[in-house]
Amino acid sequence: MAVVQTGSSEYFTDWTDVGPYSLTVPLDAEAAVVMFGDMYPWSSNWMAANPVEINSVNVPTVQKTDEQTSNWQLWAGVLAEPDTGAQDLDYTFGQDPDSGLCCIVDYYKGNDVTTPVGDSAQELTANTDITGLTANSGDMMVGFVGSQTNITSVTDGGQTQIDLQGEFNNYAIGAACLDGATGFAYTGGSTQTAIALILSQAAGAPAAPAGKVRIVFTGA
Repeated sequence: MAVVQTGSSEYFTDWTDVGPYSLTVPLDAEAAVVMFGDMYPWSSNWMAANPVEINSVNVPTVQKTDEQTSNWQLWAGVLAEPDTGAQDLDYTFGQDPDSGLCCIVDYYKGNDVTTPVGDSAQELTANTDITGLTANSGDMMVGFVGSQTNITSVTDGGQTQIDLQGEFNNYAIGAACLDGATGFAYTGGSTQTAIALILSQAAGAPAAPAGKVRIVFTGA
């Protein structure tokens, strides 16, 4: 069973490092992918280790780029089997972001709920795509980029745009996904960092080709 998007992505901005924000989690969602973009100027390692919760359940951190101060900073996490319907997204990063805070949340189904993230990577060098991830057809690559100026495109290489937001107090973000991709590409912006993760598909028997019947023998 391949990983696919479900429901609608959600975007919001904030001037503080403390939530909550009200989400609407689709009834069939099996993973919530959360990305925050913010920049506390000239401060490294300021993001809390586990700063985000959905309905009081920790969203495990996958990657964060606050080990450096040269480029804009990102945090990304994934929660498998989130509570559905109206939920609170709570966050406490540790310091108010001087440049404002932006968030994108999107939802998936068909993923492995035990180990939802098969691989992940970050890129701290500006104007540099992420490559070299391990993924199979049916896995979903989800990528994010944070930038000081507007990003031109996140549909490079056939990626599907999740969201592309212009500058909020000098912070612009974009997100995209692509089945089976082993990297994340973008165009435009400045002082960027990027994060990409692979949502692993759930185990299961492959579907029969269209127009044909798959016969399974269960005994002699």
